[in-house]
Amino acid sequence: MRVRNKIATLHSNRSSYGVKVVRFAKRLVVAAISLWIVARFTSGQARAAESHSQKVVRQGDNIFMSFRYRKGMDMHLEIGRCGINRLVNIKALYVQSSPSGKVSPWLSHKSKLLLESSTDWIGPYTVKSDEDSDNVREAFTGGWHGSNGDATGSPTARLDSLSVSVRGKPLMNDHVYKGAVRIHAVDYVMAFNTIKDREPVIKEVETLDINGGVVNVQVDVIALKKITILKYYGLQAQDFSNKGAVRYGDGPALKLGPYSDSGAKGKSNIVNKFSITPESGECTVVATMDTTFGLGRFRSIGSDMPTIFTEPYGKTYFNLIRGKGLTLRKGEEVRWKGSYAFE
Repeated sequence: MRVRNKIATLHSNRSSYGVKVVRFAKRLVVAAISLWIVARFTSGQARAAESHSQKVVRQGDNIFMSFRYRKGMDMHLEIGRCGINRLVNIKALYVQSSPSGKVSPWLSHKSKLLLESSTDWIGPYTVKSDEDSDNVREAFTGGWHGSNGDATGSPTARLDSLSVSVRGKPLMNDHVYKGAVRIHAVDYVMAFNTIKDREPVIKEVETLDINGGVVNVQVDVIALKKITILKYYGLQAQDFSNKGAVRYGDGPALKLGPYSDSGAKGKSNIVNKFSITPESGECTVVATMDTTFGLGRFRSIGSDMPTIFTEPYGKTYFNLIRGKGLTLRKGEEVRWKGSYAFE
């Protein structure tokens, strides 16, 4: 009897062990299937992200950034040298349907011109040399401004160097690159009272980091001799056709056309963002100033002045230096940071 009981117990233990092995094997199969599903999903997400990642092409002095900005739609942002001074500037925006799901880096007959710049987006200066006679008419220099004060006359600034890189590697012409791009430009700008002698008084260093429709901008302004900057706007934007709306911060949408502004700065009205949307609603340009950095603190304008304003001719500006004037000695510098987003 004892032998039979032992044999029965042995069979029972083997049966229980076999059941456990089967259960364990099933769990392994379920875990393997789950891992396969996660891997496939993650791989699909990675492929989608890869197909939607920014594409960059350099063609001479023009750089094209292409990215997905709405479902089934791509945007091409062109930045390059333009204006009488041939400085680096936003040149154009294009949109293009993209049913394939992949971002195309090339303009084609399907590309629609949304905006073509006719003015500067990084501002000029009203600046005088304190070491020279100022018995001349005040005028803007740099940006798109020539010696006549507008876009005509002779150049009042020059580009000294331009570099374009992705992940630290310089771009070759007509090659397609993926990812964020850095544009670094160094300019030399004259004062309104040194145009006759063709003498620059400002070294301007622009750094643009661009990815997926966001352009982060930093500008360093370095005095080459003692100067006083009377007026400087820094970040500014052209509207699409003077038809549409501008919004200051989270305020109401105001019709483009008449003059408007964000209200007197005072002690607490520091508005650091504006957006411009055309009537078609095809794209909104959002410009933001970093209020924790340099001129973006708005300490070089009077308390009765707005931090942002829009002129009737269709352009919106930040107010960085105005009313007070800012004197810099040789070697001193001021800086600011801001951004554009195309949505």
